[in-house]
Amino acid sequence: MLQSDLKRQVLPMNNRIQEITQRHVEITRSPWREYMQTYVDDPESCYRSIEAGLGYYGVELEKAVGFCITGYISPEDATFIANAPEDIAYLLSEIERLQEENKDMKDAIEKIEYEIDNSDMGTAIENIIEIVKG
Repeated sequence: MLQSDLKRQVLPMNNRIQEITQRHVEITRSPWREYMQTYVDDPESCYRSIEAGLGYYGVELEKAVGFCITGYISPEDATFIANAPEDIAYLLSEIERLQEENKDMKDAIEKIEYEIDNSDMGTAIENIIEIVKG
């Protein structure tokens, strides 16, 4: 197991999500795409590229925005990498939605527990029904 993997395992989930969110915020924002290219001197040979922004084709490399990865990448891996920004954005929004839903459920449980502890059974049941109905 890598040292970085060990560090990630001990981080609380919210810290891990914050790290992922921060990395996602910092990526190249232009569309990521994957495609096949042929070598100029050997049109029979192909290689796959994954690119975002200007790739490395900018006039001044240190000012270029984006990236270009080339090499022998399987189509499945290339598709996975090229779709990662949108997939991660979706997953992060889903985590946020579920965390909010979880918070609402915990709040409802606290109200139910309060009713059970502080009301007679008939009143508690009526109040719990109202809590559950929302």
